[in-house]
Amino acid sequence: MKLNNKFVSTVILLSLLLGCKTSEDKSIHQKIEKETEAIHGSLVQLRRHFHQYPELAGNEKRTSKVIAEYLSSLGLEVKTGVAGYGIIGILKGGTEGKNIAWRADMDALPNNFPDDVTFKSKNKGIQHGCGHDVHMAIGLGIAEILSKNKESISGTVYF
Repeated sequence: MKLNNKFVSTVILLSLLLGCKTSEDKSIHQKIEKETEAIHGSLVQLRRHFHQYPELAGNEKRTSKVIAEYLSSLGLEVKTGVAGYGIIGILKGGTEGKNIAWRADMDALPNNFPDDVTFKSKNKGIQHGCGHDVHMAIGLGIAEILSKNKESISGTVYF
């Protein structure tokens, strides 16, 4: 399965904005594409998990925990309890430079729209019909790829 080129392009754009340096033998584009292909399946599973366990605004306890644990596992500094269940993951690059952020909402909507997928919501009357499940998974994927390349980054990324 080929990974969405918009995801790869987003990671590359963030890398370039942060001044990532390329290696002698591979361009940063090829490296990022290879790394994103490697995590594609796990990001799909993560998105499906978020889709199955949606939480309304102000009640994102489970979602917050999953995100905080994921960011911590990448070696990021993690701040929890930001304005409720908000999380900030901080990735410091190898050298000083620009600061940039990737933001994603985590809340779901109160609704019962038809959802003909095998990973439909297990929380009656609540769904991620808004795309926030996808945005969270993309943000965590970007965090993972950039954390693997942090020595090449000039600056700090906030998730």
